[in-house]
Amino acid sequence: MKFHNESLPLSRAVGDRGREAVTLNNIGLVYSALGEQQQALKFYNESLPLSRAVGNKRAEAVTLNNLFSSFAPDNPRFGVFYGKQSVNSLQILRSNVQGLDKNIQQTFLKSIGGHYRRLADALFKQKRFAETQQVLNLFKDQQFFDFKSKQETAPLALTERESALAGGFNNKLETVVAAMRKVDEFKRGVGTRQPTAAETDQVKALEKILGSANTDYLAFLKKAEAEFAPPPDEKDKEPEVADVSELQNALKETSATTKQNTVAVYTLVGEDNYSALVVTQNDVFSVSAPVKAADLNKKALQLWSLLRSPKYDPQPAANELYKLVFGPLESKLPKDTKTILWSLDGSLRYIPMGALYDGEKYLVERYNNVVFTRADKERLTRERSKNVSGVGMGSSEAHTVDLAGAKFEASALPAVQTEMKNIFRSAVWPGVLSGDVLLDRQFTRAAMLTTLKNQRPLVHIASHFKFEPGDEARSFLLLGDGTPFTLDQMKNEKDLFKGVDLLTLSACQTAAQRPDANGREVDGFAELAQRLGAGAVMASLWEVSDESTAELMSRFYRGYVNGGLNKADAIRQAQLALLKGEYKTAPTVQRQLTQNDKDAASIKIDPAKLIPFKPKKNAPYAHPYYWSPFVLIGNWK
Repeated sequence: MKFHNESLPLSRAVGDRGREAVTLNNIGLVYSALGEQQQALKFYNESLPLSRAVGNKRAEAVTLNNLFSSFAPDNPRFGVFYGKQSVNSLQILRSNVQGLDKNIQQTFLKSIGGHYRRLADALFKQKRFAETQQVLNLFKDQQFFDFKSKQETAPLALTERESALAGGFNNKLETVVAAMRKVDEFKRGVGTRQPTAAETDQVKALEKILGSANTDYLAFLKKAEAEFAPPPDEKDKEPEVADVSELQNALKETSATTKQNTVAVYTLVGEDNYSALVVTQNDVFSVSAPVKAADLNKKALQLWSLLRSPKYDPQPAANELYKLVFGPLESKLPKDTKTILWSLDGSLRYIPMGALYDGEKYLVERYNNVVFTRADKERLTRERSKNVSGVGMGSSEAHTVDLAGAKFEASALPAVQTEMKNIFRSAVWPGVLSGDVLLDRQFTRAAMLTTLKNQRPLVHIASHFKFEPGDEARSFLLLGDGTPFTLDQMKNEKDLFKGVDLLTLSACQTAAQRPDANGREVDGFAELAQRLGAGAVMASLWEVSDESTAELMSRFYRGYVNGGLNKADAIRQAQLALLKGEYKTAPTVQRQLTQNDKDAASIKIDPAKLIPFKPKKNAPYAHPYYWSPFVLIGNWK
């Protein structure tokens, strides 16, 4: 506070309105931290017009978010009004930072996520579910910002009371800003010389107008605060939000065509509690569990670490996460639910939901589990192609990739050819799909682009795919000739995956072991692939055994192509076959076991959870390490 109070008069002395706004906001934060909310509000309300006057949308959004936090405990609906204004300002900013330096964009993205998350959490608590879903969709979109080539902005829906307040709020604020600019403009005209008596009088007159506008503005806010204080009435009725009706129509359509009742679940890892918004064909409801974000993310990463290697039994950790994530909503799902669409948050994105364990069964034994990145009706209901041909691309050799000053050692994938033989059919191969296969040196960037122009509905790639969170230039697919094909390059290939029903990647590497990991890179690539034309993406959450991958993929494609199953049913049946012991060829030494153990060791696990796994002779692939890493994202039909 001492230093802020020293800074404030200096900013005013040199007429730096922007710096003055930031300092006033920071003084408000100090008072808030001291529990003196009325003093905090005073400084936030002084800061906001200054940020608007200098056109600093970012600072304006921050102050609006601070006002939201100040009112959240005692006048939560008024707080939500400010929260919506903050997010709407960020929506405008998102379209303005396109083309800026990549590091600036990433810093911006990282800094604004909390605004969306806190607003969604507040709407959750007020049971305003349609508005919550809209915020969550925008939250997802802002996370995919760096994977998108074009930015769309959309304001949040407002209640009748919020809409009426928004108009008056902006009018009063602009009146203050206009008066402030007139004062500043006149003072600039005088410059550093001594003003005349008439000029001094003019400044006083303009400052009086500014003071009057400020008084009127603050009186308006006080009246608005009082209007939001009583219990909600008709003016606070939830607005029509297209996101909800669009998703419910998509659920109805997919449920009807697949004969499987489908629900969608949005998860939100809040600072102090976990929440889930559940959307069914005819209803929307929420559930929650009192667990801090740090604890839930820690439990998720510990389970991820245990799933990466068949050395330890993951069931105790999987059961613990099950109780927190799925337990609260389990009894509330429609009894005939068959497929769950998951929108995952935080480190939950590193966990295949099918590997959650209820104490007797894994979730995969009860439901199809599919991830979605955007509740887009056209995307979710798109019909599968009647053409069942495909193309396979694979790299079986070891390579060293030198990219942007960093080296990546890509181990050999010796079973890639076996994987392709089991999937693709030729004169000498017994697979189930007709199509072309590009192996090793044939698998070049030029060959890949040429082949994809044929628009085969099934594209299967067996090669290393390394994800770096938020960094398209360092996230890449390893081609068979040893060169990287980065996400940055992919997104510039318009309609790269046009006509592709399913893009499968069978050797992905995420960044869960990094301290700043949040799983965004997994959803991010899937979103990019869908924006480039793919109906769905199936990707692995860790590098897995060659033998089990070859068998899993073979069974998946047989079920999907020849068995008449949808994608979700086909992958689930293939996973159950390995879990239940239908495939009994015992595994040999895992090709990435050493690297898996190394990565797993980087995450500290509670000693009580390090229980040695006892392999079953009649089900050698029962450990989730073998059957659970593949997640289906997007259209599951």
